[in-house]
Amino acid sequence: MSVLEFNNSNNVHYSWLQRFAGNIIRYGCTSRLQHIAIVMDGNRRFARDLKLERARGHTLGADKLFDVCQWCHDLGIKELSVYAFSLENLKRSQDEIDTLMNIARLKLNEIVKSLDKIHEQQICIRVIGNLDLLPDDIQQSSYRLMKETDHY
Repeated sequence: MSVLEFNNSNNVHYSWLQRFAGNIIRYGCTSRLQHIAIVMDGNRRFARDLKLERARGHTLGADKLFDVCQWCHDLGIKELSVYAFSLENLKRSQDEIDTLMNIARLKLNEIVKSLDKIHEQQICIRVIGNLDLLPDDIQQSSYRLMKETDHY
């Protein structure tokens, strides 16, 4: 493996800056990076700054999470924790909560549709927190994904 390429098993085309940053993460850490945790925050601010609708900011943030998962896989990072929805979000307008739930619903369905790839990469998915606060269909999708991947 050359210094300018990290383990890119899915033929994702990275820019030179992304390859450079990836190599800093992959080779620059004194002890191998195993776990990254991120907080999904700032989607509304991002949308406002770009003069987009709030819902579009949330959707773009969720889309970027899929990229982050790919980056972690390509960098050999074994665990990714994502803090995606807090009780504070329940204080937002019902319209925004519905938007967030619809995005979660769509993204969970995308994950379910890509279970073959998840099994191939032996990814374990865990949804933690008070799932009882989520709509029934989101709970069911979450439980299905956890059950399907709990042996990894």
